[in-house]
Amino acid sequence: MRELNLIPNHIKQKREKDAMLLKTVGGALLILSLLAAIAIVPYAKLNELNKREADLKGSLEKSKLIIIDNEKLRKEVTSYKQYADLVEKTQKSNSAIYPVIKSLEKHMPQDIVINTLDYKSGSINISAAAKVYNSINEFAANLQESKEFTNSLVANIIKDEQKGIYTFTLVITNIREEVK
Repeated sequence: MRELNLIPNHIKQKREKDAMLLKTVGGALLILSLLAAIAIVPYAKLNELNKREADLKGSLEKSKLIIIDNEKLRKEVTSYKQYADLVEKTQKSNSAIYPVIKSLEKHMPQDIVINTLDYKSGSINISAAAKVYNSINEFAANLQESKEFTNSLVANIIKDEQKGIYTFTLVITNIREEVK
């Protein structure tokens, strides 16, 4: 049996048109939702990657600072090692030079002040100062007459007018073994 259609055609067409519009809008909304989802996923992934990049850059900066600190510490450790080696070397050479200095002190006039003393395997270079010129001559003569320092030579004498002193360099070579 067939149904009787009592709905006028214009209302039926309007309902079909409304249904079609509803299906079109629903389809459009579904497509827009899919497009939004498709657009949101890469955007979210991009944000996640940007955050990871920022974290990695921060980690890289921290690593660079650690590397710089490490280099500073290595240089400092090297410096300390060199200083310790120098101290050890100085202690060894001090034990060798102590008797030489004690013997040298016996021949030195009181007004002579030693500024630097460089001792290298049997040779001494002394930079000193004296208030009186004759003290330099006396010191050189005392050394040349001694048994230990016969090869001593005053290299130069300079008068410092402002300070009123004489500075001189004394070179002693071939120090006798009795002193060492």
